[in-house]
Amino acid sequence: MYKRQVITWSPSAKKAVPFRYDDMESGQRDTLGPNEAVRRKVIAYLRGDRSNEGTALRNFRVRSQVLGDIVNSSPVVVGDAMAPYSDSTDPGYESFKTAQAVSDAMISLLTPIASKI
Repeated sequence: MYKRQVITWSPSAKKAVPFRYDDMESGQRDTLGPNEAVRRKVIAYLRGDRSNEGTALRNFRVRSQVLGDIVNSSPVVVGDAMAPYSDSTDPGYESFKTAQAVSDAMISLLTPIASKI
């Protein structure tokens, strides 16, 4: 489907596995969305699929390019959100925003594997 090599860490197998729905542990998949359809879309999006990008609330953010290499890459500062996010459209956003305002930590979906490479 995609020629990108994206991997994640399997805690139970203690090894790297492909970042694909069927290769991930259920506990990992469950963090990606409320149901299987959404989880599969999130994984496809992170792997480079652009079919669910758009401006509607149900779509993922439109990217100018898909995610590049993570290993040996340089960090990029991300600016303010372009959409008018609020608790009315995204419950919990204001709490998240407040918590992140005092945090200088980088958020990474691939953090578990970074310590294993």
